[in-house]
Amino acid sequence: MKILMFILVGFLYVFCASSSTSDTVKVRQILKGDTATATIKSVTLTAAPIATSYSADSVLVIQNGVIKKRYSPPVILSFTNNTGTMYAGQTVTGLTTAWTLGGAPITSQTHTDCTPALGDRSHVFTGLSLTNDKYYTLAITDGKTPSSANTWVYFMISKYYGTSVNSAPTESNIKAGTNSWQYQNVSYRALAATEITGEGKYIYYAYPASWGSVQIWVNGLQNNWSKTTVSVTNAYGNTQNYYVYTSPSTIIGTLTVSAIGN
Repeated sequence: MKILMFILVGFLYVFCASSSTSDTVKVRQILKGDTATATIKSVTLTAAPIATSYSADSVLVIQNGVIKKRYSPPVILSFTNNTGTMYAGQTVTGLTTAWTLGGAPITSQTHTDCTPALGDRSHVFTGLSLTNDKYYTLAITDGKTPSSANTWVYFMISKYYGTSVNSAPTESNIKAGTNSWQYQNVSYRALAATEITGEGKYIYYAYPASWGSVQIWVNGLQNNWSKTTVSVTNAYGNTQNYYVYTSPSTIIGTLTVSAIGN
């Protein structure tokens, strides 16, 4: 009996030892396979992130074994002004600029014609007398990454095209044509292909002389039109010299006219 008990105990010892060893190996295999991923349910930062390392962001990273929030540079999401559409001859006496930021907290910000506080996100200008285009610049930084943006105040101006009974159209002839408001920029002297019906009249194209000369094309062919200079005053009291290009003769029917800057 004692011999039988001894054999049975020995058998159980060997079996348990084998089972324990097998389970340990399996546990190690599971741990080895799972250590590449983990779910972080909550993280508490003991101090606010700073620009030189990391700043507010929804993504966490591990640096030197420490969980931190990923660095996200400061960015200007929007920068606008409330002037709306202005026209040459009008005057802006006041305006408000406004901006929104994202990314890292900033350490400084500068603004054309004012010095906003660090927490400001708008500025009200009063006592202005703007009659020409002007742009405002906002610049920010967190001490590491700078960023800037512009917002413009524009004063639109007209260019005209149409037909006239006069070979040298007058101011009234010019203003009776099609009026197209444009930004005050030399690139707008160009005229996209436009169909104009003559019906026994002269065709003309007029725009601010300060933009320089153009070459006229008719039905895809280069044409030599006469060029005169006429003083034009718009509805808002702005007076400028205009170049007026006029067809060399009256026409019947419809022509496709375009103008390309020289």
